[in-house]
Amino acid sequence: MAFDQLRRMDINIASAVNLTDKDILELASASPHLEYLLINEEWGWKTIAGITPDGLLQLLQILKSLHHFCLAVDTWDYTKVSPALESARMVGFIPRMPLSVNVADSVIHPESVGALADFFGGIMQQHVDSSSWYWSTSAMADRLDSEISRKLWEDVFVQAQEKARTHAQSSPTISQTSNDERTRGDRRS
Repeated sequence: MAFDQLRRMDINIASAVNLTDKDILELASASPHLEYLLINEEWGWKTIAGITPDGLLQLLQILKSLHHFCLAVDTWDYTKVSPALESARMVGFIPRMPLSVNVADSVIHPESVGALADFFGGIMQQHVDSSSWYWSTSAMADRLDSEISRKLWEDVFVQAQEKARTHAQSSPTISQTSNDERTRGDRRS
């Protein structure tokens, strides 16, 4: 079943959510024009997610109109940028602008900050409108790791925005490249 016309999916259940890459990609394939994908944005996930950064990248490649998402991301053992992100960079993948990111109550480990900053810096391209870590409910605030995770996610997004700026400055934009090619073509005529 496909929901081609569906633009917004906002699911809030007062229960743990456990989705995998496969689950979220099936959802995206069924609703390829989603602009908002918000799952438990008001409740938090309260569980370790099964959506990996590579799955998130695939999701963004399918949902080309996505403006805002709220998903928990599985950051366990994510200590280096995957080849999938490098491949996406090479083909010029750029998500819709601006993209608002909410990583819900994703648990993060200090060893993952650098790789996650590289990952989000690679998909941001300076187009991320906002980012947040959902922890305002009493259930999240009571978790021992909530304040640590919030600070680590802040570090990820600060570093990611810097990496996105650096990447944008070091590589020409598509329009600049096209203008340069047209100018060279005009000189040959």
